[in-house]
Amino acid sequence: MPAWSINKTVRTPLLLLFIAEMVILCASVYLAAIIVCGSIEACEARHGSLAPKSLVFAIVMVLSLVSTGLYQFHQRIYFHEALVRVLVGFAIGSAALFVVFNLLPWSGAMKELAVLALVLSLIFLLSLRYFFLRNVDENVFRYRTLVYGAGEKASAIADLRRKADRRGFKIVGSIPAPGDKDVTENTVEIFPGANVEWLAQELDADQIVIAMDDRR
Repeated sequence: MPAWSINKTVRTPLLLLFIAEMVILCASVYLAAIIVCGSIEACEARHGSLAPKSLVFAIVMVLSLVSTGLYQFHQRIYFHEALVRVLVGFAIGSAALFVVFNLLPWSGAMKELAVLALVLSLIFLLSLRYFFLRNVDENVFRYRTLVYGAGEKASAIADLRRKADRRGFKIVGSIPAPGDKDVTENTVEIFPGANVEWLAQELDADQIVIAMDDRR
């Protein structure tokens, strides 16, 4: 059985979010330059090109956010949890920027510019995260799971999914196995006699769970 790749519907929203946050982090440096110096041209005339500085700023900050687990696949978090992780990421990033800025030959004014960029990017990133968590389907971040079995054991998996709303999987179907006991209540779509490999590909499943009543 081949290893199923992570569903492209999961990768795409997170990739777009990652790109959007990188753009916000870079743009925050330019916005801070306009606020402090009046224009980008005036700021670059005093402190040199902003492009490498904004890129360093963005890379350091996004790596700090990655370290808090904000870009993990199939992870559903609420906004207050995202808020805590973003704040922790910014704390780590601020410390890292302090070290980086002291190693690079940049003026003290650029360090002050970075402080304002941190404040601006924090506001924009939290706004983006709020919009993202409110509008992106939560099922996108769950493993699409095909269950081989449609009896009592398979029903227990469905019950676990309903009782634990934070579980990182979504059952996309089940295939009855020989020896399964009849279960009267089953909210999962059943595919009697289907080939496991074919159905996994057809349903774009990320993982297959074996849940037969008769293990023999």
